[in-house]
Amino acid sequence: MGKASPNNEFGEELRAMRITRESEIKVMNKRLAIDKKRGEIKKEEKELIREEMELKEEERKTKKMYLLHLNDLLTKDHLSPEKEDMKRNLKCFADESSVITLDDIEIDIELTTRKELVAIQGRKSRQLRNKVNSLVKVKWKHRKGTSVRWEPEEKMRIRYHHLFQE
Repeated sequence: MGKASPNNEFGEELRAMRITRESEIKVMNKRLAIDKKRGEIKKEEKELIREEMELKEEERKTKKMYLLHLNDLLTKDHLSPEKEDMKRNLKCFADESSVITLDDIEIDIELTTRKELVAIQGRKSRQLRNKVNSLVKVKWKHRKGTSVRWEPEEKMRIRYHHLFQE
C-alpha cells in the first residue's frame, strides 16, 4: 500500500459528488415524467367528462326531435293501424275527453286554508346593531289547531290595526 495523496482524496470526493448529482438529476427527471403523465391523465379525464356531457345533451335533443316528429305524424287525419297504436300508447299526449274548461270549475271558499289571529300574548324587543326590532307573540288559529309565533309588530299593526288601539 502506498501513501495516500491529497489529489487522490480530492478526486474521489469529486467522483462521489458527481455520482450523487447524477442520481439526483435522474430522480428529478423521473418525478417530472410522473407529473407529466398525471397531467395527461387529468386532461384525458376532463375530456371524457366533456364528451359524456355532449352525448347526453345530444341524446336529449334527439329524443325531443323524435317526439316532435312523432307528434307531426300522429296529428294527420289518416293514420295507419301501427301509427294509431303508437298514438294510443304515447303518454305525452293528453286525452281530449279529460280536458276541463275554466268555466266548469267551482271554488268552495270554506275549503281554503287561512290563519286567523286569536290573541296577542306578549311583546319583546330585539336590539340589533343599528336598530331595535319590536316583536309581538301572536296566537294563530288554523285548520290543524293553533300555533304561537313571534311576528314583527309593525307588520301586525298594519294588518290588524284594531288590536293595537291604545
